[in-house]
Amino acid sequence: MTGVLVEALTLAAIYAVLTLSLNLQYGLTGLLNFGVSFFFAVGGYAVGVVHFHHWSPWIGIVAAPVAGAIAGILLAIPTKRLDDHYWALMTLGVAALFLAIMNNNPRIAGGDLGTYGILRIEPARLLPILAGVIAVVVVAFERIRRSQFGRVIRVAREDPILLAAIGRDLFRFRLSVLMIGGAVAAVGGVALAYWLTIVAPPVFSLDQTVIVWAMMIVGGRGNNYGSLVGALLLEAIFIGTRFLPDFGGLLTGTDYALLRILIVGASLVLVLMVRREGVVRESKVRYAPLD
Repeated sequence: MTGVLVEALTLAAIYAVLTLSLNLQYGLTGLLNFGVSFFFAVGGYAVGVVHFHHWSPWIGIVAAPVAGAIAGILLAIPTKRLDDHYWALMTLGVAALFLAIMNNNPRIAGGDLGTYGILRIEPARLLPILAGVIAVVVVAFERIRRSQFGRVIRVAREDPILLAAIGRDLFRFRLSVLMIGGAVAAVGGVALAYWLTIVAPPVFSLDQTVIVWAMMIVGGRGNNYGSLVGALLLEAIFIGTRFLPDFGGLLTGTDYALLRILIVGASLVLVLMVRREGVVRESKVRYAPLD
């Protein structure tokens, strides 16, 4: 049972890194990034490409956040011309396009079969590493949230026109947010690669995006600690539904899968009905009065 718990906490920690990244992008800045799995995949494939070509593993670990930041730049450029909703659809398309490229080019990282045999970091070692990463990210994001930069991006979330009216460059702030968010999410992709030992297109499917969005909304939009709570809560539901009773052999494997989906969906609806702002509300930042 201890091994199952450590595995579950490790996966929850990986999702927590992604949820923190999405919370910075949407929760604080209001960017509807439906392609968050793109950053996730970039980090994972940085490890996969290095392993596939038999390079030093450290190259992938170092390159992943850099590649994630570059991916953030590429996603930020269209924000100059696209309305927020069209940009959101574009992010989804970019994520699908990236996976299609990886799927159809076996020379990059194994194509549709992916790359296997990545050295596994056991959860007992990976979990403390992820805990340290999460601690650093939370501290950094809290400093951002309480800074003048954080004040500006929250204005961008609520009223982009007002931000432009006071002479602030909205694109510059969105670019910074997507670069930081992309680098952090890519670190989550690295952790997943060393946890699964596999990097393949199905690993970074649209399901990942849906799960991360659910974790952020349930935990509490705009609250970094809420992101951690959401990741732990939904992972607990996912794991807990694996141990459902067999009801006297009346349920088949397919029935179990449908029942798990039903329980997860009902849990999400219940949380949102009781607390629309999520389990942990966004805390208000109090600034000292100006002299």
